[in-house]
Amino acid sequence: MSTNADVTEYLDYYLASELETDFAIMLNGPWGAGKTHFVKSYLKEREAKAQALDPLQPIGHLYASLYGVRSTSEITDQFFAQAHP
Repeated sequence: MSTNADVTEYLDYYLASELETDFAIMLNGPWGAGKTHFVKSYLKEREAKAQALDPLQPIGHLYASLYGVRSTSEITDQFFAQAHP
């Protein structure tokens, strides 16, 4: 069982990596465990830190919820909507 600190440390490592990855990260846990809250809070804090260093820094992430998703095209649609508001 990982703690939030463990997950945060791994996310920091994953996102700071200079290597191109061909995989994503999925958080797994029971309904109501706080996965969505954790990820959204993590990304908001990371974005705030980046903006403090460089106010012109664009947002560097896209977020997809897999809740209720029935096809990969629905995930693509979520990403497209975020990339082209």
